[in-house]
Amino acid sequence: EGSRMLAIANSFDGSSYQTVSVIYKWDQSAQPTLQEHQLIDTNGATAFQHFQADFGGGEMRDCLALARKEVSTETSLGIQVFVYNGTASGGAGAFAVMQTLPLEQAASVTAGTLGGYTVLAGAVWMGDDDIETTRHVALSKIFRWDVSSRRFELLQEVLTRGALSFVILHITDAQNGVEQRIVDYLLVANNRDVSYQVSSTLFRWDPEAEQLVPHQEIATSAARKWHPMLVSTPPPEIDSP
Repeated sequence: EGSRMLAIANSFDGSSYQTVSVIYKWDQSAQPTLQEHQLIDTNGATAFQHFQADFGGGEMRDCLALARKEVSTETSLGIQVFVYNGTASGGAGAFAVMQTLPLEQAASVTAGTLGGYTVLAGAVWMGDDDIETTRHVALSKIFRWDVSSRRFELLQEVLTRGALSFVILHITDAQNGVEQRIVDYLLVANNRDVSYQVSSTLFRWDPEAEQLVPHQEIATSAARKWHPMLVSTPPPEIDSP
Protein backbone atom coordinates (compact mmCIF):
# COMPACT_ATOMS: atom_id res chain seq x y z
CA GLU A 1 0.00 0.00 0.00
CA GLY A 2 3.05 2.27 -0.04
CA SER A 3 4.67 4.43 2.63
CA ARG A 4 2.87 7.15 4.55
CA MET A 5 4.86 10.38 4.42
CA LEU A 6 4.41 14.03 5.34
CA ALA A 7 6.36 16.98 3.96
CA ILE A 8 6.78 20.21 5.91
CA ALA A 9 7.81 23.43 4.14
CA ASN A 10 10.02 25.36 6.58
CA SER A 11 10.11 28.97 5.43
CA PHE A 12 12.43 30.73 7.93
CA ASP A 13 14.96 29.69 10.57
CA GLY A 14 15.02 32.98 12.45
CA SER A 15 17.78 34.60 10.40
CA SER A 16 17.48 33.31 6.83
CA TYR A 17 14.90 32.03 4.35
CA GLN A 18 17.49 29.52 3.20
CA THR A 19 16.75 26.63 5.49
CA VAL A 20 15.92 22.93 5.49
CA SER A 21 12.50 21.41 4.87
CA VAL A 22 11.79 17.87 5.94
CA ILE A 23 10.00 14.79 4.65
CA TYR A 24 8.85 12.51 7.44
CA LYS A 25 7.91 8.85 7.17
CA TRP A 26 5.39 7.11 9.41
CA ASP A 27 7.16 4.41 11.38
CA GLN A 28 4.87 1.46 12.07
CA SER A 29 6.41 0.28 15.31
CA ALA A 30 5.07 -0.63 18.73
CA GLN A 31 4.73 3.11 19.34
CA PRO A 32 4.08 4.64 15.87
CA THR A 33 5.91 7.93 15.29
CA LEU A 34 7.01 10.18 12.46
CA GLN A 35 10.68 9.77 11.63
CA GLU A 36 12.90 12.00 9.48
CA HIS A 37 13.17 10.44 6.04
CA GLN A 38 14.78 13.16 3.90
CA LEU A 39 16.13 16.69 4.32
CA ILE A 40 15.68 19.15 1.45
CA ASP A 41 17.51 22.48 1.22
CA THR A 42 14.87 25.13 0.49
CA ASN A 43 14.77 28.89 0.05
CA GLY A 44 11.58 30.78 0.89
CA ALA A 45 9.50 27.60 0.93
CA THR A 46 5.76 28.22 1.26
CA ALA A 47 4.00 24.91 0.52
CA PHE A 48 4.41 21.36 -0.72
CA GLN A 49 1.86 19.54 -2.88
CA HIS A 50 1.90 15.79 -3.58
CA PHE A 51 0.55 14.34 -6.82
CA GLN A 52 1.08 11.47 -9.23
CA ALA A 53 2.25 11.91 -12.82
CA ASP A 54 1.96 9.57 -15.79
CA PHE A 55 5.43 8.70 -17.08
CA GLY A 56 4.06 6.64 -19.97
CA GLY A 57 3.41 2.97 -20.39
CA GLY A 58 1.10 2.92 -17.40
CA GLU A 59 3.88 4.02 -15.03
CA MET A 60 2.60 6.43 -12.39
CA ARG A 61 5.25 8.17 -10.29
CA ASP A 62 4.89 10.03 -7.01
CA CYS A 63 5.91 13.67 -7.24
CA LEU A 64 6.14 16.74 -5.01
CA ALA A 65 5.79 20.36 -6.04
CA LEU A 66 7.33 23.06 -3.84
CA ALA A 67 6.15 26.67 -4.01
CA ARG A 68 8.75 29.26 -3.03
CA LYS A 69 8.87 33.02 -2.47
CA GLU A 70 11.78 34.92 -1.00
CA VAL A 71 10.10 37.36 1.36
CA SER A 72 13.12 39.55 2.09
CA THR A 73 14.42 40.24 -1.41
CA GLU A 74 11.42 39.14 -3.49
CA THR A 75 13.68 36.96 -5.58
CA SER A 76 11.97 34.89 -8.27
CA LEU A 77 12.71 31.30 -7.34
CA GLY A 78 10.12 29.29 -9.23
CA ILE A 79 8.30 26.08 -8.33
CA GLN A 80 10.47 23.02 -7.82
CA VAL A 81 9.09 19.66 -8.98
CA PHE A 82 10.49 16.50 -7.36
CA VAL A 83 10.04 12.88 -8.42
CA TYR A 84 10.32 9.94 -6.03
CA ASN A 85 12.93 7.26 -6.66
CA GLY A 86 12.19 4.22 -4.55
CA THR A 87 15.68 2.76 -5.00
CA ALA A 88 17.62 5.93 -4.07
CA SER A 89 19.45 6.36 -0.75
CA GLY A 90 20.38 2.73 -0.50
CA GLY A 91 16.86 1.52 -1.20
CA ALA A 92 15.20 3.81 1.34
CA GLY A 93 13.82 6.02 -1.44
CA ALA A 94 14.16 9.77 -1.94
CA PHE A 95 12.73 12.72 -3.86
CA ALA A 96 14.97 14.40 -6.46
CA VAL A 97 14.44 17.64 -8.39
CA MET A 98 13.39 17.01 -11.99
CA GLN A 99 12.21 20.47 -13.07
CA THR A 100 11.92 24.09 -11.96
CA LEU A 101 8.91 26.03 -13.22
CA PRO A 102 9.27 29.79 -13.74
CA LEU A 103 6.90 31.50 -11.33
CA GLU A 104 7.71 34.53 -9.21
CA GLN A 105 6.49 34.88 -5.64
CA ALA A 106 4.50 31.62 -5.46
CA ALA A 107 2.39 31.60 -2.30
CA SER A 108 1.20 28.04 -2.94
CA VAL A 109 0.87 25.36 -5.58
CA THR A 110 -2.17 23.15 -6.21
CA ALA A 111 -2.18 19.86 -8.13
CA GLY A 112 -5.18 18.29 -9.81
CA THR A 113 -6.80 17.69 -13.18
CA LEU A 114 -8.39 20.09 -15.65
CA GLY A 115 -9.88 18.73 -18.86
CA GLY A 116 -8.22 15.40 -18.17
CA TYR A 117 -4.77 16.97 -17.90
CA THR A 118 -2.61 16.75 -14.78
CA VAL A 119 -1.93 20.36 -13.81
CA LEU A 120 -0.11 22.50 -11.28
CA ALA A 121 -1.65 25.89 -10.45
CA GLY A 122 0.75 28.37 -8.89
CA ALA A 123 -0.82 31.23 -6.91
CA VAL A 124 1.23 34.43 -7.22
CA TRP A 125 1.20 36.72 -4.19
CA MET A 126 2.68 39.72 -5.98
CA GLY A 127 4.13 40.63 -9.35
CA ASP A 128 7.19 42.63 -10.30
CA ASP A 129 5.48 46.05 -10.18
CA ASP A 130 6.96 48.29 -7.50
CA ILE A 131 3.87 50.52 -7.41
CA GLU A 132 2.03 49.76 -4.17
CA THR A 133 -1.45 50.11 -5.70
CA THR A 134 -0.80 47.50 -8.40
CA ARG A 135 2.02 45.29 -7.11
CA HIS A 136 -0.36 42.50 -6.07
CA VAL A 137 -2.07 42.38 -9.46
CA ALA A 138 -0.23 39.53 -11.16
CA LEU A 139 -0.50 36.62 -13.55
CA SER A 140 -0.71 33.29 -11.78
CA LYS A 141 0.25 30.29 -13.91
CA ILE A 142 -1.22 26.90 -14.69
CA PHE A 143 1.19 24.24 -15.96
CA ARG A 144 0.17 21.05 -17.79
CA TRP A 145 2.00 17.74 -17.56
CA ASP A 146 3.26 16.40 -20.91
CA VAL A 147 3.59 12.62 -20.82
CA SER A 148 5.91 12.34 -23.81
CA SER A 149 8.52 14.78 -22.48
CA ARG A 150 7.85 13.96 -18.81
CA ARG A 151 7.84 17.65 -18.04
CA PHE A 152 5.40 20.43 -17.25
CA GLU A 153 4.67 23.11 -19.83
CA LEU A 154 2.82 26.39 -19.47
CA LEU A 155 -0.89 25.98 -20.15
CA GLN A 156 -2.28 29.39 -19.25
CA GLU A 157 -1.88 32.55 -17.21
CA VAL A 158 -4.81 33.96 -15.23
CA LEU A 159 -5.15 37.38 -13.65
CA THR A 160 -5.13 37.31 -9.84
CA ARG A 161 -4.80 39.84 -7.02
CA GLY A 162 -2.58 38.85 -4.14
CA ALA A 163 -3.46 35.21 -4.72
CA LEU A 164 -2.73 32.88 -1.83
CA SER A 165 -4.22 29.60 -3.02
CA PHE A 166 -6.25 27.75 -5.65
CA VAL A 167 -8.73 24.91 -5.39
CA ILE A 168 -9.82 22.66 -8.28
CA LEU A 169 -13.46 21.58 -8.41
CA HIS A 170 -15.24 18.91 -10.46
CA ILE A 171 -18.98 19.57 -10.39
CA THR A 172 -21.72 17.66 -12.15
CA ASP A 173 -23.81 19.99 -14.30
CA ALA A 174 -27.50 19.16 -13.96
CA GLN A 175 -30.37 20.58 -16.00
CA ASN A 176 -33.95 19.99 -14.88
CA GLY A 177 -32.63 17.48 -12.37
CA VAL A 178 -30.85 15.42 -15.04
CA GLU A 179 -27.08 15.06 -14.75
CA GLN A 180 -25.42 16.17 -17.98
CA ARG A 181 -21.64 16.31 -17.61
CA ILE A 182 -18.83 17.01 -15.17
CA VAL A 183 -17.48 20.56 -15.38
CA ASP A 184 -14.01 21.49 -14.12
CA TYR A 185 -13.45 24.74 -12.25
CA LEU A 186 -10.48 26.57 -10.76
CA LEU A 187 -11.18 28.91 -7.83
CA VAL A 188 -8.65 31.42 -6.56
CA ALA A 189 -8.48 33.00 -3.11
CA ASN A 190 -7.47 36.60 -3.78
CA ASN A 191 -6.08 38.31 -0.68
CA ARG A 192 -5.58 41.95 -1.68
CA ASP A 193 -4.87 44.58 -4.31
CA VAL A 194 -5.32 48.26 -3.35
CA SER A 195 -7.30 47.07 -0.34
CA TYR A 196 -8.30 43.81 1.31
CA GLN A 197 -11.84 44.09 -0.05
CA VAL A 198 -11.11 42.20 -3.24
CA SER A 199 -13.25 39.63 -5.02
CA SER A 200 -12.04 36.13 -5.87
CA THR A 201 -12.55 34.60 -9.32
CA LEU A 202 -14.08 31.28 -10.26
CA PHE A 203 -12.70 30.07 -13.60
CA ARG A 204 -14.43 27.42 -15.74
CA TRP A 205 -12.64 24.99 -18.04
CA ASP A 206 -13.71 25.39 -21.68
CA PRO A 207 -13.14 21.96 -23.31
CA GLU A 208 -13.28 23.32 -26.84
CA ALA A 209 -10.75 26.10 -26.33
CA GLU A 210 -8.84 24.02 -23.74
CA GLN A 211 -8.55 27.13 -21.64
CA LEU A 212 -9.92 28.52 -18.41
CA VAL A 213 -12.45 31.34 -18.76
CA PRO A 214 -13.79 33.64 -16.01
CA HIS A 215 -17.11 32.28 -14.75
CA GLN A 216 -17.98 34.26 -11.60
CA GLU A 217 -16.64 36.97 -9.30
CA ILE A 218 -17.25 36.24 -5.62
CA ALA A 219 -17.08 38.91 -2.92
CA THR A 220 -14.28 38.10 -0.47
CA SER A 221 -12.17 40.01 2.03
CA ALA A 222 -8.47 39.16 2.45
CA ALA A 223 -9.27 35.59 1.41
CA ARG A 224 -6.70 32.93 2.19
CA LYS A 225 -8.14 29.54 1.31
CA TRP A 226 -11.32 27.91 0.05
CA HIS A 227 -12.47 24.67 1.66
CA PRO A 228 -14.71 22.48 -0.57
CA MET A 229 -17.43 20.49 1.16
CA LEU A 230 -19.97 17.89 0.14
CA VAL A 231 -22.80 18.18 2.63
CA SER A 232 -25.18 15.23 2.65
CA THR A 233 -28.86 15.97 2.28
CA PRO A 234 -30.58 14.82 5.47
CA PRO A 235 -33.47 12.36 5.12
CA PRO A 236 -36.96 13.82 5.46
CA GLU A 237 -38.31 13.97 8.97
CA ILE A 238 -40.81 11.27 9.83
CA ASP A 239 -43.94 12.44 11.54
CA SER A 240 -44.47 10.91 14.95
CA PRO A 241 -47.52 8.64 15.14
